[in-house]
Amino acid sequence: NSCHPILVSLWEEHGLLVLSQMFDLDGEEGEEIYKRQLQRKQGFGAFLRELGSNLSTAKKLDLLPWKANDLPVPLNFADKLIRKAGDDGVAATVSMARKGRGLESAMGWAWLVVHERTESDAWRFDSSSRDKGSDWVPALRMLWDSAEKILIATGGWPSVPDIPGKKYIISSNEAFFLESLPKKIIIVGGGYIAVEFAGIFNGLGVETTLIHRGSLFLRGFDQDLRSMLAEEMQKKEIKIIFNVNVKKIDKTDKQLVAYFEDGTQLEADQIMYATGRKPMTENLGLENVGIEINKKNAIKINDDYQTNIPSIYAIGDVTDRINLTPVALAEGMALAKRFFANEKKIVNYSDIPTCVFSQPSLGTVGLTEEQARKKYVDIDIYKSRFTPMKYSLSDNNEKTMMKMIVEKKTNRVIGVHMIGPDAGEIIQGIGIAMKAGASKQDFDSTIGIHPTAAEEFVSMREPTI
Repeated sequence: NSCHPILVSLWEEHGLLVLSQMFDLDGEEGEEIYKRQLQRKQGFGAFLRELGSNLSTAKKLDLLPWKANDLPVPLNFADKLIRKAGDDGVAATVSMARKGRGLESAMGWAWLVVHERTESDAWRFDSSSRDKGSDWVPALRMLWDSAEKILIATGGWPSVPDIPGKKYIISSNEAFFLESLPKKIIIVGGGYIAVEFAGIFNGLGVETTLIHRGSLFLRGFDQDLRSMLAEEMQKKEIKIIFNVNVKKIDKTDKQLVAYFEDGTQLEADQIMYATGRKPMTENLGLENVGIEINKKNAIKINDDYQTNIPSIYAIGDVTDRINLTPVALAEGMALAKRFFANEKKIVNYSDIPTCVFSQPSLGTVGLTEEQARKKYVDIDIYKSRFTPMKYSLSDNNEKTMMKMIVEKKTNRVIGVHMIGPDAGEIIQGIGIAMKAGASKQDFDSTIGIHPTAAEEFVSMREPTI
């Protein structure tokens, strides 16, 4: 087969241009795939995915140099693809020259798209190739230089404190790739991830200890739910130790040892930290373009998700506001509507439902009792604690609790909270009702579905407080 150079470009009608590259491919095969993608207008990514599935190996991909005038973006690729052959076969860099700038490095975009399932942390930028006088940015320089708009949505990453023995700690990332199931595990933290993984490992038969430096976990949730969840988790033989802090971690011949500041210690096969997440803003070259970040390294944005650089936007956990996946999705949709449909969509951040998938699960929407008492003069609290009917004939002694907070003056429901099976499913529906401004009378006039736990929310007639 003769080699046929194909120019591949991803374009958008709205002015978003990402990248162009040229490939040395088997002529007829590559040309036909390219033509089909042009007809479908599916763009660069779809082209490469089909291309990768048709080539015997991704190693056939290669770059050819061409003149800058031939490109739809002002980049001149000077060198061929430089492959870094690792054990896992990941990592590729492209040396390129830009007019007036020295050598710079960036990922081989084509290679990465074909290998889209590879973990992003396996991709590395090699700053050792930095030339004197070059304007080095350890990121996809082609994107920064050529795109009309840039959206940063890199999310967050587990944050582990810098203590002696840090190298022995795993995070929620590594927890999914353990070579074997530990017999004992210590989980340090008091948020969603710590509580959820405590339930996961305990459910798999691991002797689980949850360590938290505060007096109670899940700060910011309703106090009644926090206390009850601690009770229910301990009933499931999860050991919980509050008000302690890990001083250091050491390793013996057989196990890891966590040493606490109070002088006590605890042994385990694995020690997992879930002590928070930090915005992924490192190694993006933000400082080179002057993007402002706050003390937590989160990107500062305005109400339109715009940074201090007008053409650069940011959404999701990288902004460290409401760090929930559905919130980031809503923000992304709002931006897409604005850019491509000329619609001014505003995300409503009030009464966002959320669920902690603990054992049992905890769902909540609206104000906690503590928040409601600070905001309103007079409120009613409706609360019910019971054994779910499906557990009544079993040995399962797990309890369910439901709680509703109502503003007396307007009779409007301002907070709903639950611990028990399917809490997330139930609270999602109630979240819709609260968005619509449902009153306690609306709940009372709704006929319940029997037998369900959810019917309790339309059966609580008398306030408990």
